[in-house]
Amino acid sequence: MVTGGASGIGKATVEMLAEAGAHVLIGDLDEQNGTAVVAAIRENGQGADVRLVAHHNRPYSLVAK
Repeated sequence: MVTGGASGIGKATVEMLAEAGAHVLIGDLDEQNGTAVVAAIRENGQGADVRLVAHHNRPYSLVAK
C-alpha cells in the first residue's frame, strides 16, 4: 500500500511498483487523481493489480488519536 499514491513521490512509487508487476493499493484523499493513476496504469498495459482506497470518507477523529 502506497499512501499519497495519487501524486508526487507516491505516484512515482506506484508506477514503479506496477511496472515491476506488484499488487498495489493506493491510499489517498484525492480520489480523482487516484482514479486517474489507476486508469493510466491500466491503459499502459501493465499487468499489475492496482486499486484505489480513497480515504475521504473516514472521519479525522478516528485517525488523529
